[in-house]
Amino acid sequence: MSWMAAALTAACALAPARALPAQALDASAIGGGAATATLRAPLGATSAPEELLQLQTLLDAAGFAPGSITAKWGDNTRFAVRAFRAAQGLSPADEIDADAYARLAEAAGAREPLTSYTLTAADVRGPYRKLPAGTYAKARLDCLCYQSLLEMLGERFHVAPDVLRRLNPDVSFASAAAGTQIVVPNVARRSPAEVAPRLARMVVDRREGSLRGEDAAGRTLFWMPVSVGSPEEPSPSGRLKVVSITRDPHYHFNPRVLGDVPDSRPDAHLPPGPNSPVGVLWMQLSKAHVGIHGTAEPELVGPGMSHGCVRVTNWDARWLASVARPGLEVHFL
Repeated sequence: MSWMAAALTAACALAPARALPAQALDASAIGGGAATATLRAPLGATSAPEELLQLQTLLDAAGFAPGSITAKWGDNTRFAVRAFRAAQGLSPADEIDADAYARLAEAAGAREPLTSYTLTAADVRGPYRKLPAGTYAKARLDCLCYQSLLEMLGERFHVAPDVLRRLNPDVSFASAAAGTQIVVPNVARRSPAEVAPRLARMVVDRREGSLRGEDAAGRTLFWMPVSVGSPEEPSPSGRLKVVSITRDPHYHFNPRVLGDVPDSRPDAHLPPGPNSPVGVLWMQLSKAHVGIHGTAEPELVGPGMSHGCVRVTNWDARWLASVARPGLEVHFL
C-alpha cells in the first residue's frame, strides 16, 4: 500500500477505551440450548450473564453480530436481536422468545455456544509486544501487533478478554503453553462464498449505529454494529460506493484532516497491525477520507464515535473484506 493510499485513512482515529466492570460468569451453566433449539424463558435484558453469552454467541454465528461478546445486555445486543427478528419476519421486540430462539439456533447451525480450543505453538509465540501510547512512538515500530495472547484470542473468538478470563479461571494466559485447552465462544459464520454473490448493497444506519448487507430484493443477509461520525464530524449521507479494499493498511496520521488534533502537529506514518487506529482493514468509499475500517478497541464499537468513518470490529472487518467488492453500493441513512 502506498503512502498516498495510506493517507486516505487519516480521518478516523479512535476514542479512548472505557473499562468493563467485573461480573461473575459460570461457564458450566452454558450449553445445550442451541443443540436442542428449546428455551425455558425469553432471552433479553434481565437474562443471566451465562444466558447473554449464549445469546450473543448464537447471534454472531447467525450473522447478526453483537460486537464484542461481553455477556452483558446493551444496545449492540438489543439492536442485533431486533435485526434478527425483522429478518425472520417476526414482530419487533427486544427479546428472543421460543419461536425466535428455534430460528436463531437453526441459523447458527444448531451449535453449542461454547467449545474447546487447544493453544498452538504459533499462538503462544506471537509476536506480542507492549505498545507505546504516543502516535509518534508507534510510528517508529514495524508492526502494531497484538500486545498479548489474551488480546489475540479475544479477537479470534469475538469475545471481550475479561469474559475469556472468566471462562477459563484456571488458565494463566500470560504464561500458557502450547497444548493448553481453553473454553471459547463457538463463533464461526457462513462461508463468504455463500454471501458474496447475493450481496447487492450495504446500508449504514447512522441513527442505530449499524451496517447491514442486503440482497437485490432488500432482504438482510447480515448485520453488525458500527461507530459512526460525531455531530462535529458526521458520517456522510446518501449513496456512495466501495472504491478499494486494503487489508492490513498503513495509517497516515494527518492532523489537517483530524478535527481534534492541532494542524501544527507533524504527520506520522504508522505501520500495519491489529492495533492500528484503523485496525486490519481500510475500505475506501467514494468520498475523500471516508471509509469502513477496523479498530484497536472492539469494545467501543457501537457507543463510540469516529471522525466521520464507519468503524467495525477487526473480525467483522475481515469478514466484510471477504464479501464486499469495489463498486458495491453503500447507502447511508
